[in-house]
Amino acid sequence: METDRPRFISKGTVIAVVATTVPGLLQAITPATPTMAIVLGVIITLALGISTFGVAWAERQPGLRPLATTLALYGAAVCAALYLSDGYAFLVAMPFASMAVLYLPLRIALAVEAALIVFMCGLVIPRIAADTRQLAGGIAGFASSVGFVFIFSLIARRERYARRDVERLNQQVAELATIRERNRIAREIHDSLGHYLTVANVQLEAARGSAEGRDERMAKVQQLLRDGLTELRSSVSLLREGASEVKPFAQALDGLVAECNATGLSADLTTEGNARALPTEVGFTLFRAAQEALTNVRRHSRAKRVTVQLHYADARVKLRVLDDGVGGSPTPGNGLKGLEERLAQVGGTLAFATRQSGGFELTVEVPA
Repeated sequence: METDRPRFISKGTVIAVVATTVPGLLQAITPATPTMAIVLGVIITLALGISTFGVAWAERQPGLRPLATTLALYGAAVCAALYLSDGYAFLVAMPFASMAVLYLPLRIALAVEAALIVFMCGLVIPRIAADTRQLAGGIAGFASSVGFVFIFSLIARRERYARRDVERLNQQVAELATIRERNRIAREIHDSLGHYLTVANVQLEAARGSAEGRDERMAKVQQLLRDGLTELRSSVSLLREGASEVKPFAQALDGLVAECNATGLSADLTTEGNARALPTEVGFTLFRAAQEALTNVRRHSRAKRVTVQLHYADARVKLRVLDDGVGGSPTPGNGLKGLEERLAQVGGTLAFATRQSGGFELTVEVPA
């Protein structure tokens, strides 16, 4: 049985057990002698304590053995009450029949129910039945009562296990949502702030290498840092509100190409097909793809020239970034992993490879 099985003992359960057991006690002691009434009172009270406090303790323990032991003691007390009361305490057996179904594996529960019926119908009812008709009526009545309790308890068991499974699935969904949100935060930080810091670093290195134009380069670094802070604020707004005002895709792409030219890397943008407005999410994803590709060109490729190609087809848009750098097989880092995650959300694809003529090529294709 599962170690994370649901619990069935609650205030309502205790009330139901007491409401069934107390009438059984009263039925048992009414025709009994004073001595037998005391004995039955002790036994049935013991059964009541086991069915509430004992089972409540056992269901919190790992494994099946504590529950099985507790239910075995409970069953022994019930059988003693049934035998000594000549069957008048039959109501005491109903909570036991229910708990056997709730807690034990179904095969074992069926065996317990059958054993209870055989005990009552084979050893108790024949002792008090005056004739065959009364015997048959008693057997049918007790067996049908146990059968009803079995079916009702089986429905309750399945409902509680289904509720447990739903709670477990809800927890998994919440964990997945947390992971997705962490990944989204990582992508936004990497793609926004990381891009501007990379470009600023390139400008600073150029300023250190040559005194000519140093003031102009430092001014560009300051502007890049200001732009980076603006982009960071936009990312924070995106994370908080789930939406952000993003520049039109074509304008944002022109800005990326202009940044490359400002750092000394020759860059140009070509557009093929009928240019059209793109859905915000698709345009933003293509922008991030171009941003990541151009950032990697400046970081790793040692390229002198880069070309950004944008092709509008009937139902898809393709973005290619080609450089004349050293090429090679890149190890996918946080940027490319984040880009793959972004593309998966809009149904896009990512491919990259070394060009035969030298340099590197990254291709992104999205439906739009």
